[in-house]
Amino acid sequence: MADAAPSPTDSGAPKPENQAKWLTISDNNMMMARNLTRDMLTVVRNNEIVEAASKDATADAANREKEIAKSKVYAQAKAHEAVISVSFKCIQDIEDAILQTEDSLTKLTHERYKGFATLQVCERRQELREKRPASESFRDVLSDALASEKQILDNMRKDLFDMEEQGKKVIEEMLAKRAVLSHDTGARRLVIAHDISSLKPNLAPAAPGSESPKAHHAAPAAGNAADSADLDATTAHAEKPPQSAEEKKKAQQESKEMIELLERCAQHRHKTFDLCFKAKQACPAGRGVAFA
Repeated sequence: MADAAPSPTDSGAPKPENQAKWLTISDNNMMMARNLTRDMLTVVRNNEIVEAASKDATADAANREKEIAKSKVYAQAKAHEAVISVSFKCIQDIEDAILQTEDSLTKLTHERYKGFATLQVCERRQELREKRPASESFRDVLSDALASEKQILDNMRKDLFDMEEQGKKVIEEMLAKRAVLSHDTGARRLVIAHDISSLKPNLAPAAPGSESPKAHHAAPAAGNAADSADLDATTAHAEKPPQSAEEKKKAQQESKEMIELLERCAQHRHKTFDLCFKAKQACPAGRGVAFA
């Protein structure tokens, strides 16, 4: 037969002598249980407080890091925007200067065409005078006037050609400078967009093997890869504003070249008006065909 289950009174605890003694022991045991329960709850509560404080400290540290990163990004964006604003103003000045120089080239071309017609008339008159009879073939005042007029027209035509070449060179330099400013402006805008997007929460990476079935059939485009590489290179190129002394010196040199280029454009414009005025005055008075 199986042994009988031991009763609570079979434990090693001493048996109470009477009911009063039993009540006293029970009260002491209940008090000890309550004290242990209270201590356990106190420890649990303290642990919860410490854990909550740790979470709050971690959250505060993360928020501080986000605020620092945000302040840094917006400070860099403000610096980039200042440079972009100046570059945009320079681009507008360059475009205005290009329009003025192109207008100067148009005026020079028109004056050169008009002068060429007058030069042909002068050469034709010299050819006709060379066909005079031998008795009349001598150098007179008219011959000297035609020779002087031809020399003036030839020199003026050469000056007009030279001024046109100078204008074309100025336009080429301004277009090159505009391309540099446009490239730098676009690169800085990409950096601003990239930095601001870095402040947004990142999406969780896709699980391995979760690609779309269409991805296995679509061949990667080489052009897109090249564009991405160019974009990364451009972003890396303009990621940091000039900070070193050499880069600051280079920026100052570029600004100086920009000012000199605009001054050259203004000088070319002024010289064009002077040359066109001289071209209008080059034709002797009383001629039916005007040089201008």
